Amino acid sequence: MPFLYRITPDGVALRRWEIGDQPLVVGRCESATIRIPDYRLSSEHFAVARVAGEFVLEDLGSKNGTFVNGRRISRQTLRCEDRIVAGHTLFSFEAGLSTVIHELEKVRQPKEPDASLWQ
Repeated sequence: MPFLYRITPDGVALRRWEIGDQPLVVGRCESATIRIPDYRLSSEHFAVARVAGEFVLEDLGSKNGTFVNGRRISRQTLRCEDRIVAGHTLFSFEAGLSTVIHELEKVRQPKEPDASLWQ
């Protein structure tokens, strides 16, 4: 299973949440799955969910935006070691074994050489 980590600016993990079948909602309010006391976060700032075998981060209409690898996004498929910034809080997406296997399955295998070339 993949994980969402809360990290320091130098990448030290502070907390880890497993991303399962239910979306993780990050924000300030009680209803958020991951509650962070950051005044620059919206009540429900962003969500991470499994969509068709991939993990997608979606900004939930936050006032200050959600950034993945320095780029403001509204929706983004996450890749291993993506850095997420929301408010003053930093996160990292880390793929678990099942995510890595899914990524490898998407890579096309090389075609077999045409046997007629060897005749």
